[in-house]
Amino acid sequence: DFVGGDLDLFVNGDLGSVERVYVEVHQEVLGGQGMKQLFDAMSEKGFHYDQWHSCGSVVLFSRIEEKQ
Repeated sequence: DFVGGDLDLFVNGDLGSVERVYVEVHQEVLGGQGMKQLFDAMSEKGFHYDQWHSCGSVVLFSRIEEKQ
């Protein structure tokens, strides 16, 4: 459950060995800027929004596979 206090974990944390991040986000707590910050941070760390396993406030970020 992602209520805002964990935003720093995703923005500044080392996710180098992580393949997927499954979180429930609360836009009413994060606001638009916080949501953007989360999605931008995950994108910068090599993750994408995985629409096949996300629903509403439950979001899956999957690591983008590098083509060989």
